[in-house]
Amino acid sequence: MRPNPTQPHDADSGRIIYLGNVRRKRSSRRRQAPDRHYLAVIGVIAVAAWAVWLAVLLTLPPSRLLTYLAFFTPMFVGIAAIGALVSYAVDWRRGFYPSLRVSLRRGLLAGALVVTNLAFLAAHRWTSILGLITVAAVVGVEVLMDWRAARAA
Repeated sequence: MRPNPTQPHDADSGRIIYLGNVRRKRSSRRRQAPDRHYLAVIGVIAVAAWAVWLAVLLTLPPSRLLTYLAFFTPMFVGIAAIGALVSYAVDWRRGFYPSLRVSLRRGLLAGALVVTNLAFLAAHRWTSILGLITVAAVVGVEVLMDWRAARAA
C-alpha cells in the first residue's frame, strides 16, 4: 500500500510498508550476491566440454550423423560456456554490473552462431548469404532480448 500524503499522519501509518521499497531492497541485495560459484561451475563445464570435444576429435572419424552430433554438441557447450565467461568479464571490465543470465544468453548465442555455420560448412551447404543470415538472426535475438529486458525494468 502506497502512503497517501493527503491523509493526516497518525501512529498506525508508520507501520505500513510500501512494497515497492521492499522489492527494491531485495533486488539490491540480490545484485550484491557474488556469482563466483556459478562462474566456477561454468568454467568446469567448459573444461569438461572441451576435453570431450578433443577426445571425439582424436578418436571418431566424421562419417555418420551421430559422429557429427558427437563433434558439434561438446563444441557448442564449450563455446557457450567460454562465451558466457568472456561476456561476464567484458561487462565487469567496462564498469557495468554483469548479469549472469545475460552472459549465459550471449554465450549460447555465440555457440549457436559458430556451430550453425560450421554445421552448414560440414554439410557443404554454407554460403556467405547464409553466414550473414545467421549473424543477423543472432544479433536480432540479442537486440530483442535487450529490448524486452529494458521494457520490463
